[in-house]
Amino acid sequence: MSSVTSIVRNVRPRTLNKAFTGIDPNQSYDLELSNRLVAPSIGRSDCDLGERFHQALNRSIHGGWVERQFWPYARVLKDWLKDIGVSQIWSEWEFRSAPVKGCADLLVAGGPNHRGVVEIKLVNKIPEFPAQDDLAQLGMYVCLAAGRFGDYQRYWGGLAYVHPYSRTIRIFEFSSAAPLCQAANTLIASRS
Repeated sequence: MSSVTSIVRNVRPRTLNKAFTGIDPNQSYDLELSNRLVAPSIGRSDCDLGERFHQALNRSIHGGWVERQFWPYARVLKDWLKDIGVSQIWSEWEFRSAPVKGCADLLVAGGPNHRGVVEIKLVNKIPEFPAQDDLAQLGMYVCLAAGRFGDYQRYWGGLAYVHPYSRTIRIFEFSSAAPLCQAANTLIASRS
């Protein structure tokens, strides 16, 4: 059984480009942290910091204690989800469905569609467009979430890029994840 991460890392850039070119978010916008949400600096993003951030977000979703440097970002993300109509959140949701396994950052009920998957990235630079490997990862997680019933039209997807230096979170929102799933399924099928 392959993991989502291993599939994305091992796919040829040309294949990734062919599958995800033309898949654009329905909207994108920035969430800026209020100056009232004071916290120590997070520092430059790296794998360890990203892992600690995701653990803090997971604790925050479950009502647990969050380190001061991560708290404002977790709060703004939770407020955003509430504002767009998300009624339930499951964090670090693990999928184990042949032939792929993985762990999505957030699986949600409600929002721009009936259900959704949100992937959160801690970055050193805010992207103008979502990275294709991030689109592939999001698409595969939605495929895994919707795969049981194949109801891709009822899922939405979100990529949230957290940029600590500017205290900004850039959101790329896909109101229907069907195009992401179609592209992701071609990657999954190519691995079989």
